[in-house]
Amino acid sequence: MKTKIRWRLAGRGSLIAACVLALALATSAVVAAIPDPAGVIQGCFKSDGNPQAGGYGKLRVVENTADCKKDETALSWNEQGVPGPQGVPGPTGPQGAPGPAGPQGEPGPAGPQGADGAQGPAGPAGAGDAQVLDTNNNVVGTLLSITPDAQHPSNTTAYVLVRVGADAFVMKMSRPGFEPHTHPNLYLIYLEAGCAGQPYFAPFAPTGGNFNELVQMGFVMFGDAWLRDFSKGRVTIPEDQVFYVGHPSHGCSPEEFHSSVTVSPARDVSLDGFQGPFHVA
Repeated sequence: MKTKIRWRLAGRGSLIAACVLALALATSAVVAAIPDPAGVIQGCFKSDGNPQAGGYGKLRVVENTADCKKDETALSWNEQGVPGPQGVPGPTGPQGAPGPAGPQGEPGPAGPQGADGAQGPAGPAGAGDAQVLDTNNNVVGTLLSITPDAQHPSNTTAYVLVRVGADAFVMKMSRPGFEPHTHPNLYLIYLEAGCAGQPYFAPFAPTGGNFNELVQMGFVMFGDAWLRDFSKGRVTIPEDQVFYVGHPSHGCSPEEFHSSVTVSPARDVSLDGFQGPFHVA
């Protein structure tokens, strides 16, 4: 049952009573544990009239409701009210200043070895090297030596270090273009009929022209430059075994040696990228 409590102070006596009550409450707060550790205040109320009609009464604060008398009603209430609803979130605060830089980390382990890159283009000639150019001013190669012919300048020949892709080899040339080699033993040997399969240089073919065996010499046959293929092994042709000869002027014909011979494999490099006449820059 709810009880409506009214305070009525009338006259001097009421003022004195209020003062006494306030002093009693203050003294009790010092002496007793009011509110208790849970924040609850205990009290005893005695009605002076009809509570239903809004009567008056007296309230005293006690340490324990067990102290209430028989004609008093025990009451208790919290020192702190019921929690209110959750408030709305506040606005986002400003961006904080950057923190200090952390310490330098330890170096990571070395990565695996990368694959080899593709062959780069040939570098420019060094200072002082004379260059041979074709009619379109494409660099044919580096001039190594020249054999002038004062009476017939068009017959002047030269040896040039030619570069085609990753290949570098020495070629004999004149002003009109690359010189076909006229050595009698310069021809190609095939082990298959019709001059098919892997070609080989004849056993007595020239090697380095005016140079030594350490130079890769190119010979013009069938419009291409032919080089010794050092990536493949040499082959021995037994005595009296038939082989086939591919010659620039004689075509393909069967032949045989009367003793075993060892021949070197050959490969061709296209010279289509160069157009005569040539000149020195």
